[in-house]
Amino acid sequence: VASDRFYRTQEIVALAARVFEDAFEAMQWLRRPQPGLAGMVPLEILDTEPGVRAVQKLLTQIEYGVLP
Repeated sequence: VASDRFYRTQEIVALAARVFEDAFEAMQWLRRPQPGLAGMVPLEILDTEPGVRAVQKLLTQIEYGVLP
Protein backbone atom coordinates (compact mmCIF):
# COMPACT_ATOMS: atom_id res chain seq x y z
CA VAL A 1 0.00 0.00 0.00
CA ALA A 2 2.77 2.44 0.92
CA SER A 3 4.60 1.71 -2.34
CA ASP A 4 1.41 2.43 -4.31
CA ARG A 5 1.07 5.81 -2.58
CA PHE A 6 4.71 6.59 -3.24
CA TYR A 7 4.37 5.67 -6.92
CA ARG A 8 1.18 7.74 -7.34
CA THR A 9 2.79 10.70 -5.61
CA GLN A 10 5.86 10.48 -7.83
CA GLU A 11 3.68 10.40 -10.93
CA ILE A 12 1.78 13.51 -9.80
CA VAL A 13 5.03 15.32 -8.97
CA ALA A 14 6.38 14.46 -12.43
CA LEU A 15 3.15 15.65 -14.08
CA ALA A 16 3.24 18.91 -12.11
CA ALA A 17 6.89 19.48 -13.07
CA ARG A 18 5.98 18.98 -16.72
CA VAL A 19 2.96 21.30 -16.50
CA PHE A 20 4.84 24.09 -14.71
CA GLU A 21 8.12 23.38 -16.52
CA ASP A 22 9.96 23.78 -13.23
CA ALA A 23 10.30 21.30 -10.37
CA PHE A 24 10.46 24.00 -7.70
CA GLU A 25 7.30 25.73 -8.96
CA ALA A 26 5.57 22.36 -9.18
CA MET A 27 6.35 21.58 -5.54
CA GLN A 28 5.19 25.03 -4.47
CA TRP A 29 1.89 24.48 -6.27
CA LEU A 30 1.46 21.01 -4.75
CA ARG A 31 1.95 22.42 -1.23
CA ARG A 32 -0.59 25.27 -1.47
CA PRO A 33 -4.39 25.16 -1.21
CA GLN A 34 -5.88 25.15 -4.70
CA PRO A 35 -9.22 26.75 -5.59
CA GLY A 36 -9.74 24.06 -8.26
CA LEU A 37 -9.65 21.47 -5.46
CA ALA A 38 -12.11 23.30 -3.20
CA GLY A 39 -9.19 24.83 -1.31
CA MET A 40 -7.54 21.48 -0.54
CA VAL A 41 -3.77 21.03 -0.67
CA PRO A 42 -2.85 18.61 -3.49
CA LEU A 43 -0.17 16.72 -1.55
CA GLU A 44 -2.60 16.15 1.32
CA ILE A 45 -5.18 14.39 -0.83
CA LEU A 46 -2.88 12.05 -2.74
CA ASP A 47 -3.45 9.26 -0.23
CA THR A 48 -6.74 8.31 -1.90
CA GLU A 49 -7.51 7.33 -5.47
CA PRO A 50 -10.19 10.04 -5.83
CA GLY A 51 -7.68 12.60 -4.56
CA VAL A 52 -5.10 11.49 -7.10
CA ARG A 53 -7.67 11.68 -9.90
CA ALA A 54 -8.76 15.17 -8.82
CA VAL A 55 -5.18 16.51 -8.75
CA GLN A 56 -4.38 14.81 -12.04
CA LYS A 57 -7.51 16.29 -13.65
CA LEU A 58 -6.70 19.79 -12.40
CA LEU A 59 -3.10 19.58 -13.63
CA THR A 60 -4.29 18.38 -17.03
CA GLN A 61 -6.74 21.27 -17.21
CA ILE A 62 -3.96 23.72 -16.36
CA GLU A 63 -1.70 22.13 -18.97
CA TYR A 64 -4.31 22.63 -21.67
CA GLY A 65 -5.41 26.06 -20.46
CA VAL A 66 -8.85 24.94 -19.32
CA LEU A 67 -9.19 26.41 -15.85
CA PRO A 68 -12.06 25.43 -13.57
